[in-house]
Amino acid sequence: MRRSLESTTAIRLTPAYVAKSQTTGHSTDQAVSNGILTALLALIHQLLGSLAKQGVTTKLYFTGGDAELLHGHAMVEGSEVVSSLVFEGLAIACPFPRPQPSRH
Repeated sequence: MRRSLESTTAIRLTPAYVAKSQTTGHSTDQAVSNGILTALLALIHQLLGSLAKQGVTTKLYFTGGDAELLHGHAMVEGSEVVSSLVFEGLAIACPFPRPQPSRH
């Protein structure tokens, strides 16, 4: 979202700024970063609500660069951060054969 905003407007955000809340903010960096956080959290809650209405039981895993940030703000019971989820998935999808001990 940040890249899209910067590539289509003259707005340039501070790269190191991280959203800290869902408030409107008092600067462009705060407003954009907090707005992105708020939009992502709204999407998460909307999808979970939609799945719950369908009777689907879910488990929410956060992974990637903003996993801790989103998890800390999402407040979804039973959700967890799994920092190695990509590698765990690769290990299942593409198992690396273990070398057999030589019998010499």
